[in-house]
Amino acid sequence: MPVNYGKLSNFTQLTEGDSIVRISKGSPNYKILQMKDMTIGIYESEHFETVYPVLRILDNGTNHITVYTNISVARQLKVQLGADSQKFNWVLKEENQSIRSFIGAISEHVKQKSFDFFLLNTVSNNHLLFARMIKNNPNTSFYLVVHDVNNLMLSKPGFGLRKLIRHIGKKMLVNNCKGFFAISSRTTNYLAGFINDGRTVQWFPGAIYEYANSVSIKTEEISTLKVVVPGTLDSRRRNYQQVFKLAEQVFGKQMNIEICLLGGNSGKDSVALIEQCRQLSKGTKGFHFMIFQNCLLRNLISK
Repeated sequence: MPVNYGKLSNFTQLTEGDSIVRISKGSPNYKILQMKDMTIGIYESEHFETVYPVLRILDNGTNHITVYTNISVARQLKVQLGADSQKFNWVLKEENQSIRSFIGAISEHVKQKSFDFFLLNTVSNNHLLFARMIKNNPNTSFYLVVHDVNNLMLSKPGFGLRKLIRHIGKKMLVNNCKGFFAISSRTTNYLAGFINDGRTVQWFPGAIYEYANSVSIKTEEISTLKVVVPGTLDSRRRNYQQVFKLAEQVFGKQMNIEICLLGGNSGKDSVALIEQCRQLSKGTKGFHFMIFQNCLLRNLISK
């Protein structure tokens, strides 16, 4: 049985507009925090960084939590959780096991455990298999975290059998879930516009601030301000103009700035964004821009 994670009691609530939040256990804005004595299942095979706050928040000392994931994600989470990783039950996909086999095993385990609440934290493929898993376990409430609303809710059949099955799977998955979560308030409001049958659409923080892991920084010792923007270069998902405005403010204070875009440049407007950074660096002393792609840090714009 998990023991109480006392640090949560030190968190204070911020507004839903914050991407990183401090949370109060008694806050009415976070209904999921009020879960007590529940058997919970969580599936995640890609985004260890978004499932980490889920584990921290749901670990309230009374819930029993089982995590279904692969070896890679489990390794990352156990590093972040430290000794607290022992509070959770771990069911890992074997290296040579197919995703179909793993989902089937999860479904059978759900039947045996009779989960009160099951969170599908990321489903980017095999939507039909997950939809069937939900259908086969009517006594468990399944909730889906939606990362890309348009991709899921505006899906089209396309040409070819595979695209048709994928489209059908997405529709079935949406229809079978009891409710939905999103990790930003704007996405939550947008997603809610597609759900008109009374099912819940709730906001869930994509990250949490932990006092125990905070680092004190003395601004007078900073010679270069380093800013990291994670994710694929795509202005539809991230506001890069805010980054450039920040850079301009730093320039006015006679400080150097290093901006690292931590992600690939496969977005449609990535070339234009990179060119904008090049132009900015030409006329500004102290501007340093980098992009991290394919595990290789490349300097695209020199000082």
